[in-house]
Amino acid sequence: MTNDELRALIPYGYIHESGRIKTDDGWVMCDGRALNKGCNPKTWAALGYTYGGEGDTFNLPDLRALLLPPLVNDRKRRTP
Repeated sequence: MTNDELRALIPYGYIHESGRIKTDDGWVMCDGRALNKGCNPKTWAALGYTYGGEGDTFNLPDLRALLLPPLVNDRKRRTP
């Protein structure tokens, strides 16, 4: 299945946990950052101001505290 085919099946605003450190193209980390509504219209339509923002920007949810430590970008990955 191609990335485009997969994206067609997954709605904008969908949140999933992954064991990967880096996000794939078309995905963003739920780190609370502000995004521009005009540049992200489908994500804006799904989330609105649910997680904050105003005017031309809206915020992603900030789920960093809920992720397992190796998945948080600002921590070093440790292996046993």
